[in-house]
Amino acid sequence: MQSSWEDGLTFEEAKKARKILAPKYPILDLFKRHSREVVPTGGGTWSHKCICINQEHKQGNERSPSCNFNEETQEFHCFGCQWFGDVFDVMAKLANRSVLGLLEELVGKGGVDLEGSMPVAIPKLDLARINQKLSVMLREHLDLFKNTDCYEEEFVWTEGEFRKIDERMAWLEPTDVQKAKVLFDGICMDLERRKNSKIEECL
Repeated sequence: MQSSWEDGLTFEEAKKARKILAPKYPILDLFKRHSREVVPTGGGTWSHKCICINQEHKQGNERSPSCNFNEETQEFHCFGCQWFGDVFDVMAKLANRSVLGLLEELVGKGGVDLEGSMPVAIPKLDLARINQKLSVMLREHLDLFKNTDCYEEEFVWTEGEFRKIDERMAWLEPTDVQKAKVLFDGICMDLERRKNSKIEECL
């Protein structure tokens, strides 16, 4: 769960990030790696069809290709389960995470300029934005354990983390940039440790 407390893409920034980053992640390569069958269509709207890689589609046991994608536009549509989107929706599904979180990480790793592209740093600490980001990360953690015997335990743990965050954030001032970074990194580490210890036990 690598992330940065400085992240937090707006809708427009996410759109720009998709456009800038898409050429680096060919959708054909992605489906070839993860689908049991990929074949050219011979023309038309879609350049290829494949066995859907969405594990919620027939419990991952689809036999006839129903997912179509366009190698140039990087878009796909499964006509069996109605899953659709672009290459980043595929990557997020495979990684079991949100598309926005994935884009934020890729923007950070690639040094993508969205302002050019995107400001290098936040000039003034936005406590509400950081709090919101931490909340999303905790929700994503809890979602990992849906339909498992550990869900109730993780729900209680997550609610406790929410209270801790609220208490810690209440002591921060908008100028406490370094303290906020330490707080954010610490919570990320706690989440990573918790996830690693519970996944083997519960999933």
